Amino acid sequence: MKNRLKLNEKLDNRHANGAGKYQQEQYQKRIEAYNLNPKHCLQCSQAIVYQDFVSNRGKSKFCSRSCSATFNNKQRQQNRPPTLKKRIYKQYVSKNLKACVCTCCGTEFKSPHIKKTCSDLCATQRKKEGGRKGGLISASRQIKRSKNEIYFYELCKLNFFNVLHNEPVFNGWDADIILLDFKIAILWNGAWHYKQITKQHSISQVQNRDRIKVDVIKEAGYIPVIIKDLGKFNKKFVESKFAEFCKTIPEAGFEPARHEAVRYERTEIPDFSHSGI
Repeated sequence: MKNRLKLNEKLDNRHANGAGKYQQEQYQKRIEAYNLNPKHCLQCSQAIVYQDFVSNRGKSKFCSRSCSATFNNKQRQQNRPPTLKKRIYKQYVSKNLKACVCTCCGTEFKSPHIKKTCSDLCATQRKKEGGRKGGLISASRQIKRSKNEIYFYELCKLNFFNVLHNEPVFNGWDADIILLDFKIAILWNGAWHYKQITKQHSISQVQNRDRIKVDVIKEAGYIPVIIKDLGKFNKKFVESKFAEFCKTIPEAGFEPARHEAVRYERTEIPDFSHSGI
């Protein structure tokens, strides 16, 4: 080991003194000439180092062993003949394609299996739509009508024709009370819409859904009327709110309807800010 170190020191001294300068200059010229037009790796397209190129006698095709292994494995897989099972399956698939229609975009396509969507994009849209419908269904199952709301609906039923309650007529969304003849949708909002009742209850989520519901109702051509009710069952309170509501519909009147209701369309939303509705 000591003799080898001494030999290296002697060689370093010779190079320092100027021995082998011509060979070094020629070597640098060859490197510069190669770098002008180097050979590139077939896998990653990077330039192959001159030393690797020379060590393989100018036959290098890859910059590293990993690139060589990756490239050769891909070639083997592409050139490998399919197995008997795969050939039989391909023949079966080519003969037994089934006609399908995409439930999202409506395009017709063929597939070996019955599919409901033609692409991954349509599949994601279908999942989103299914989640939205599922949320509406779960919300509709959790409908809890207060006594005040039920009494207000009974008053509307006595005084107007074509009155519905909690029917999803607005593109899957519902309203607490719907007057079809006047195109009015009444939303009876209790404490659930303004206060936190349980730990799992999210006020922001409820209010966001209320905003979406109001926008959908407006798009359907109906007038949304929001009545705020934070107290317990009180007939006088409901009757006062009903009287204020009827004043916004002078054609209908307050008395029970004895003939066909007059169709009345409003372009402005009633202002109940003074009454707390």
